[in-house]
Amino acid sequence: MSDEDTSDGIPRDRTRVRDKWGIVADAGHLALPFVLLLNQAKLGLSAEDMNVLLNYLAHWHAADRKPFPHSITIAKRMGVSQRTVQRSLRSLQDGGFIKKIKKRHRKDPISYDMMPLVEMLTPLAEKRIRISAPRTFEDVIDETFLNQVTRPSAAEMFKGVPKNTPF
Repeated sequence: MSDEDTSDGIPRDRTRVRDKWGIVADAGHLALPFVLLLNQAKLGLSAEDMNVLLNYLAHWHAADRKPFPHSITIAKRMGVSQRTVQRSLRSLQDGGFIKKIKKRHRKDPISYDMMPLVEMLTPLAEKRIRISAPRTFEDVIDETFLNQVTRPSAAEMFKGVPKNTPF
């Protein structure tokens, strides 16, 4: 928690969702891996595919509960046709981002498994963590690096020159 107080005297933490968004967060918010946003182009996600994926992720409330919003619902939110959403869903499936769950009963909703996306993002997350992880001096510095960034001492530079040589 930061030491900053608001006018109501309640300490605020600038990193907490509620403290950043206020009452807007109370209406609901989405947990989203940063590596998905950073790598959407690298992953080959179009803007529409990304938008459809975000809508499905917004309905993924528990790891073991697969999201099942209807494509009409997403189409209305996005302002596109239902067919556009269905094309994006097909693209996401073909790209290995999501997997359609087969219905066990006729009345079951169409749902999608998000674990392929998690598996796809895992190496990207590991790479980002390795890059941003704090390192010790010993982890970064080796003999070759030291030779590249340090100057030789005066003794090393003039070791073959007689001591009493006038310059």
